Amino acid sequence: MVSEVFHFSPTLSLSIKKKTVAANKAAVTNQNDTPTKSFASRSPPLAAKRGAAIGIEGKWAIHPSQIDLANQVFSPPLKEVEKAKRILEELSIASKEGKGAAQLDGRMIDAASARMAENIVNIDKQINNK
Repeated sequence: MVSEVFHFSPTLSLSIKKKTVAANKAAVTNQNDTPTKSFASRSPPLAAKRGAAIGIEGKWAIHPSQIDLANQVFSPPLKEVEKAKRILEELSIASKEGKGAAQLDGRMIDAASARMAENIVNIDKQINNK
């Protein structure tokens, strides 16, 4: 009987997570990070920040104290939420004028921009219970 313990380096673990995120995005599913065993810390774990940076959309929590930390890491910044709302406003005005695209701050915005903006606004609403 073989009783080996496999230990993944942070680099290998991150590489595996990146591939998993890509596969889940291709399948249009949400990707949540695994729970952190330590719940004594009052700052977001580095692993959660790395996960958010590669596209992971949330984190499992095993203790109520971890919820606010996860929300800090995975909440879109206020500036990003405000811009997303402006995108949706401009596209709504354009749609009423019979246009399929518009411009915001000198850049073209269209249906793809609306989809991304809706995702940001919806994530913000879910996290902040608005």
